[in-house]
Amino acid sequence: MIRKILTATLAAAAIYLLPALGNTAALRHPQLWVLVFFGLLVSLFQPAYKPIDKGAPSRDRGTATQIVWSVYLTQLVGVIEAVHFRYPESFRWDVATTAGLLAMVLGLGLRSWAVLTLGRFFTWHITVYDDHQVIRSGPFRFVRHPAYAGALVLFVGTLVFLHAWVGAILSLLLQTAAYVRRIRHEEAMMIEQLGERYRAYIREVKALVPLVW
Repeated sequence: MIRKILTATLAAAAIYLLPALGNTAALRHPQLWVLVFFGLLVSLFQPAYKPIDKGAPSRDRGTATQIVWSVYLTQLVGVIEAVHFRYPESFRWDVATTAGLLAMVLGLGLRSWAVLTLGRFFTWHITVYDDHQVIRSGPFRFVRHPAYAGALVLFVGTLVFLHAWVGAILSLLLQTAAYVRRIRHEEAMMIEQLGERYRAYIREVKALVPLVW
């Protein structure tokens, strides 16, 4: 838990506060501090992780690292955009700010719900246990990977919150690519372990977006 909190604190400070040292007026607005708070919250509801993970198992195919850095880099780009290229308009409170905040709350809620529903089956690296089950309760009734969907909504929402449109588009593209790659490798292992039970789940429930994909 201590390592998890330290990692989250350092990452949140580096991404959301450090870029503002070149424009300290941005630190007087609540938005950056709200993002730090959400960054800490999301870390508390997931296993401890390492941004540079040399000990990751080969079966993970680097997907965990790809996800982490797709988030870190796009969040950093978005904050730099907001603080140095769109300031002070990026920190006004308007419809986009409210929509971004709602997306953050919904995304964090969905991801946390998924993590709690999976329990010990939620892991940082791709892992399939001998007694693995097809979970269909909670948010898994609506999409097969609600934790990924929640993170995607959350971290795109943070950049909408800052009116960082370039960062938001980049986040959507890079995160989606990372999650699609992760899903392909993860589901190949699930099919190998669970067979027809998981194939039936794939046929019946979409991966990330209900009724779409």
